[in-house]
Amino acid sequence: MRLLLAVLTASVAHAQTPDRTDRFLYLPPAWADRVVYYHSFDGAPDKPDLDDLSAKLTAAPTTTVPGFAGRACAEGLGPANKKAYEITSDGLSPHRPLTLMCWLRLDAAPTEITWYNLLRLWQGDTYITHFIAGKGEWCALRGETPIYQVVNFPGIPLYHSQWGEKPAWLPGEWHHVAMTVANGSNVRFYRDGQMTENILIKTRPFKENEVRTASLGEGGFPMTVDEVIVTDRALTAPEIADYVRDTQRLHEIGYPAMGQGE
Repeated sequence: MRLLLAVLTASVAHAQTPDRTDRFLYLPPAWADRVVYYHSFDGAPDKPDLDDLSAKLTAAPTTTVPGFAGRACAEGLGPANKKAYEITSDGLSPHRPLTLMCWLRLDAAPTEITWYNLLRLWQGDTYITHFIAGKGEWCALRGETPIYQVVNFPGIPLYHSQWGEKPAWLPGEWHHVAMTVANGSNVRFYRDGQMTENILIKTRPFKENEVRTASLGEGGFPMTVDEVIVTDRALTAPEIADYVRDTQRLHEIGYPAMGQGE
């Protein structure tokens, strides 16, 4: 009887205080407890669903549009349509383990001269970034090129990589981008669940609050952002690949059917 009572009590308590995977169906149970920031855009457009970072939204939407999973953030809402989705918090400092990721959609066709940002951690002119640069005099680029940089950290040499296959994304397609930082020195970038760059800083680890702002997407080019997630650990390559595969499947079958994405 005591065992039965304990089970019933636990069941009632769980029903009264559902965990994060009950409340947020697109957060994987395996690491949902490590999510410190989550913005699905299904509620108030400028209010994240979870915010253990006490983050300041320095560029936030005032309206939303149909997205990858429910509603999404239509960019280009800042002054001169230049602001991306941005948050600032001490909890974004890469001296600690960190994962930053979201789903992105291009809302216009890029050309050979198009530039757009994917992910950036920055402060002033110091940054860790992945963006797409178009044809031009800069670096003598001949067309759309993926760029990875670590710039202006005292004691850390400039890291610049412009090699690798371009995204070849089409307007209207949803794609996933992610950045992880481990041991204050290992930065990895992912597109659609596949690691595209692995940066190992050898001179010194990142220091606290050298950068503390995260930008996702780029408001100067028409894009839409959805499912912004920050975790307080560096997710592994298999975890990111599994998340992308599983959420793509949910998206394809329109789950959950709760009036989202209307």
